[in-house]
Amino acid sequence: MKRTYKTAIFEIHNPSKTKERMMLDALRRNHLAYTKGLTFLLGQLESIREELKQLSSPKQKESKIANLVNPVIKPLPLSNGCKAGVMSDLAGQIMAHHELLNLYETAQEKENQKEEDKRKPLSPPGAPSASRLIPQQDMLEEALQSLRTSTNLEQEDSARNDLMREARAGKLRPILFVKNRVSDGYLILKKPEGEQGQKSYLAFLNLHPKTSRFAKKHPVSLKGLINTRIGKDGTAELIKPMTTITGCLVHLNFGKDHQMAEFIEKGNPQSAKLLYRDGRFELHVSYEFSAEAVEPKCWLGIDRGIYNLASLCVVDALGQIIHSENFDGRALRFVQMKEERRQRKVQKSGRHYKSATRRSEANKAVHMAANRIVSVALDYQAQPVMERLGNLTSHTGKRKRSNFNRVFNRSQYTKLASILAYKLAAAGLPKAKEVVASYTSQTCPECGHWEPENRPKAPLPDGSGFAIDRFICQRCNYQCDADLNAARVIALKKIWRDQLSQAQRSKLFSELKDTKYSFAGFLKQLAEKRR
Repeated sequence: MKRTYKTAIFEIHNPSKTKERMMLDALRRNHLAYTKGLTFLLGQLESIREELKQLSSPKQKESKIANLVNPVIKPLPLSNGCKAGVMSDLAGQIMAHHELLNLYETAQEKENQKEEDKRKPLSPPGAPSASRLIPQQDMLEEALQSLRTSTNLEQEDSARNDLMREARAGKLRPILFVKNRVSDGYLILKKPEGEQGQKSYLAFLNLHPKTSRFAKKHPVSLKGLINTRIGKDGTAELIKPMTTITGCLVHLNFGKDHQMAEFIEKGNPQSAKLLYRDGRFELHVSYEFSAEAVEPKCWLGIDRGIYNLASLCVVDALGQIIHSENFDGRALRFVQMKEERRQRKVQKSGRHYKSATRRSEANKAVHMAANRIVSVALDYQAQPVMERLGNLTSHTGKRKRSNFNRVFNRSQYTKLASILAYKLAAAGLPKAKEVVASYTSQTCPECGHWEPENRPKAPLPDGSGFAIDRFICQRCNYQCDADLNAARVIALKKIWRDQLSQAQRSKLFSELKDTKYSFAGFLKQLAEKRR
């Protein structure tokens, strides 16, 4: 079985004043407890790091940190669910900081081994911190003044960090619920269907201890509610009639076509976070999705481009095309170019540009492309293959084409890969494999010949520029859509890499170029087999 996790966002619908006070009180106590626990752990960070280095399993490390901070958190006036969430939050924060310090120390050792290194020395990662509950205007003004008077990059970075820290002051940390239980966690519940077949969904949140001022005045009855979490028998169970004094019931507001269809009816709730932002309460629930693993029978090459957001080509073991299609990206590119022109105009006039249009349009297009890729991969039981774009999307080095990096990053090509990671797993498909992107758009799949002229420039009818959307091999005259051809070559390159020995795979593409194991030779052999 393949398992993956996605997060659904539910708005808490019209809570009463009493429930608002309950949740705000729990959020404040949770924030203060996290601050106290973090201060305690950072005070003995060196000894903790030494102990963590002796452990290999993440669960062992998390358990070790939780045991260390338990004497500090346990006596605090928090609910059992909040205590478990704070300790889990602290363990994750300290583990992440420990790993960052390890990476910094490793990089520093490599830098020290270089005799003539004139680059700027590495700076260690900053320690994690918790924002203050009460903002202080004088400290904010002091940070702004430091930013104005900074004379070098180090002073400017320090002033910016102080400014961001002050900007976060007053924002409450979310409460993390790690268990699905009444006594020390949360539950997503539903009422039985009414006369018109309507369902009402609620959440029970374990917010305060039995000694709280809210406990005896506001008992909660859970009679007649159904737990949406699927049990071991594969069905949801009716909650046993009970009354609890350590939490509250809140109604959830969400969309029927998204949260209901994509999360509640298909997934199983795991952990959750209660947040307060922009004057409203939200519950972010992590859902687990399971699907039977699909055994790949062919390969699906995915080429990411500028005019076509994604081009797909499904091939069999002989490299024959089973299915191919383009996912147009011109509409997205038009919106992005329009917003960029608007941004330049606004900033030129000295005003602040603020718009979510580009991001929302790009997110919508990327999700639609990812859904189509998953659908094609399921239809043909294909192994997805993508080109590795790390060296193309970075801002280091020089490019031959002007503005190429900016255009390539604009369409969020790396986001397509991250979205595919969980969408493929949710469908039971294997994760996408990667191959080197070099020459995939200039290689002929029939004879193996590659050169830049394989993608000739054709003048546009209106004389506004050139089009390079056709692939024409200069040796064998094979012709195809350029992006679809690139997708096919990407899939073929993965087939080629899989049939090499381990020693041959460790060599670079250029090292195998003039040998009998070269990619061009492999393409010729496949073409002969097809004929």
